[in-house]
Amino acid sequence: MDGRDLNISVVLPLERLLSVIQSSQTLDHLTKVGRVSLLLPKSVPCVSEFKIFRYGESKLGHVLRDLILNSETMQKSLLVKSFETRIEDVLGLYLMPAGNYRLNLAGLISILTKPRILMSYWAYRASKFRRVRSFLRIASTLWPSFALSLLKSRPSIVVIFSGGAFSGIENVCILICRILRIPSVLIVDNWDNLNSKSIIWSSPNGLGTWGENMENDARVIHGMNPDVVRHTGSARFRPNEHEVKSIDGDFIFFAGSGKPLIDELNAVLTIRDCLDETGLQDLNLLYRPHPMSNLDLGRVRLLLSTKQRIVLDPSFDDDPDNVFYTEGPLLYLESLCKNAKVVIAPQSSIIVESLSLGTPVISLNWIDGSPDVRPLDKYTHFSELNSTASFFAVTDFNELCELIVSIVDSKSDFNLVPEILPSFTNCYKDRVAELVEATYTRVKDKK
Repeated sequence: MDGRDLNISVVLPLERLLSVIQSSQTLDHLTKVGRVSLLLPKSVPCVSEFKIFRYGESKLGHVLRDLILNSETMQKSLLVKSFETRIEDVLGLYLMPAGNYRLNLAGLISILTKPRILMSYWAYRASKFRRVRSFLRIASTLWPSFALSLLKSRPSIVVIFSGGAFSGIENVCILICRILRIPSVLIVDNWDNLNSKSIIWSSPNGLGTWGENMENDARVIHGMNPDVVRHTGSARFRPNEHEVKSIDGDFIFFAGSGKPLIDELNAVLTIRDCLDETGLQDLNLLYRPHPMSNLDLGRVRLLLSTKQRIVLDPSFDDDPDNVFYTEGPLLYLESLCKNAKVVIAPQSSIIVESLSLGTPVISLNWIDGSPDVRPLDKYTHFSELNSTASFFAVTDFNELCELIVSIVDSKSDFNLVPEILPSFTNCYKDRVAELVEATYTRVKDKK
């Protein structure tokens, strides 16, 4: 079969990915490579095996505070003590609680009356045993709707786009493809997915990463052959493909976190006071909550209205589905990262995206109520930024204010993180199509 006649099945584990993939014209472009069918899985019979990794000097990876209990439970403060962690030297180095959970009575009743949460907890505790993991992985292939769809469409290759976090579907899709002897390509679209989110226990035939750092993670952590990896960059962040619009006036951009460790509204108000007191009163402070933070935007607007020159991101909508992975807000986000004097981002991929555009970034390295805790020290992917020019991690508001004054005019014209997010000259759609064709050709030639 000629490469131009490929029958391509595209899997989007997160349906909202469809808008960003369409906005990058990737699906349209793949039709020039072959016939494209689109699969939008609604459910999968297993969940992702969340882990943290030891990397270098026993540094921890992504600390998921709601690893077992869902975010709704966390927000209701039913879990009154976060995880204490220890490293289990097993496959992937699982995150395990060192002590018991301390739950109030309401929290315990809530968990006992939610079998799904309870089952997740025991499945999680049992998954540290290799045989249990093997059984769960085999059981996950009992997904007849997906297997039948592949048998019916008989694709030459399956392309799986992964969003901001592994959903568990990616591994299952790849494993079923291996069983059916169909080549697969996984496109990873967040800078920390390979070193902090979960293990890829079913390796694809082709892997699209942001850049060199993610390629190293694929090789060192996941044991992948470098031959399967190509740099495709980010589908959500493609400033080389269009003119990044300017924004009137000088401003500092505060980019919120999906799982805030501090009171972000209080931080925004405090930073506004800091700017007014240090001669930077003419600078606007623009705040963009993270779409996954579930903040009450009515309360946000009310509090921000108490101060002058604080602006809520005008592209932000009360419905997060209209913001997350949609073309208009993503394009405006590029403009914010490019035009800001300084970006303040506690924990977010916006840190990398801003640095790639030469904008200095300050990250807030503390937790409310635990001022001596340094959360960035527990993130392996943030350790990659330690030697990066114009990236600063501060531990209190006094340090933050002093730093803003000293770096407010230190913007660069160069990509400061080329190893993490390279600057590309060609289009994202071309890089994905080249990876798909190269993967199919390589697998075909080995047969």
